[in-house]
Amino acid sequence: MPLIGLDFRFANNFSLSSEFRKSRDVSLSLENSQLSTLEEKSYIAGIGYRKLNARLPFQIFADRNWKNDMNFRMDFALNDRRIGMYRTGVSYEEITGGNKSLTFNPSLDYTINRLFNIRLFYNSNAIRPYTSQTFATSYTYFGFNLRILFQ
Repeated sequence: MPLIGLDFRFANNFSLSSEFRKSRDVSLSLENSQLSTLEEKSYIAGIGYRKLNARLPFQIFADRNWKNDMNFRMDFALNDRRIGMYRTGVSYEEITGGNKSLTFNPSLDYTINRLFNIRLFYNSNAIRPYTSQTFATSYTYFGFNLRILFQ
């Protein structure tokens, strides 16, 4: 759930969105006199474009005049998750876990007709941990979805 979110849709079918999310969980352990915190912050920005009556660039169905919509969306996200521990007798917070991650997600949706929808997507994520217990990782995946609606 965003703390602050803005979503703009313009008359020329462009859209802009922005979100800021923040959460904090605090846990007190009376058994060993420790206070642990989990803080998360997320910044998300996106841009989109919708083209009405888009034609496919292939010449297979060049004689048909389909009225199909194409939606392009590109999102960027910066996530910061930190796990800290406060102990008795120590005046500072010890970072015990967490990471920073950067995500890039473009996608293209095309409505073929009222029964079929195809989606091309790409997702890239880079993660940098706060501690040396885990390695910095990154992953990328891409593909397509074909959605069939039964009515």
